[in-house]
Amino acid sequence: ALDYMLLAPGFAADTQDIIGIFWDRSANEISRKLYDDSADSWAETSIATSMTSHVATTDAPYMAIAADLSNTRILLVAWSNRDTLNADLRMFLVSEAAITEAATNVVLNSVDDQGMCAVALETDTGKVYVFYVGASDGSETLNSAVRVYYKVSTDTGATWGSETLLSTHGVDRIIHLSCSHRFTAAIGAHVLWLRGNESADIGLPVVSVNGVAVNESNVIPALQVTQIIVDPDWMAR
Repeated sequence: ALDYMLLAPGFAADTQDIIGIFWDRSANEISRKLYDDSADSWAETSIATSMTSHVATTDAPYMAIAADLSNTRILLVAWSNRDTLNADLRMFLVSEAAITEAATNVVLNSVDDQGMCAVALETDTGKVYVFYVGASDGSETLNSAVRVYYKVSTDTGATWGSETLLSTHGVDRIIHLSCSHRFTAAIGAHVLWLRGNESADIGLPVVSVNGVAVNESNVIPALQVTQIIVDPDWMAR
């Protein structure tokens, strides 16, 4: 099985070092891989086991990172499973020296039909935003009829605010989710999701909702939203 790797700059004195977040799909395990440029070597430490991965053929990603430069660490969020009863969206603080799981899961014991994730750090306030698709009450359907939601933590994951709806276009098939990793409250973060609209024949990705240009910058403070409809037939060509 093909594995996944996210790379981030290391925080050691050697500025050429790398922190890698590795998802071993066959072992259902996420680990930290540290690259030491001076020694030209990698060292691996487990972050979490029982993390069931899936082939990214229908939607992605299921883990995401953001660099917390002030605290010389990486914020990692990852689902323990997708579209599954009791799946958890977990957060970890990862540095060269330590791996610490946040005290509270972003989503604990999902009812069903939730997945994908993205994480952003508001650098001037320390707030952590985590985005995902699918309502926690199980009322939506992954891969066909979901919306984008988010939660905010003001204490690095010790507690999370309530689930808040971000997208306002109605339920749809969402195949990708991402966001600005770092932002300030004054400038705001960009949140991007790709909508797979099989009934549309757009040819190229366009910034639109059903053909109407959109900029939902006022959905919530400090966030700017971009929605892109993608024709799956175009993606396959």
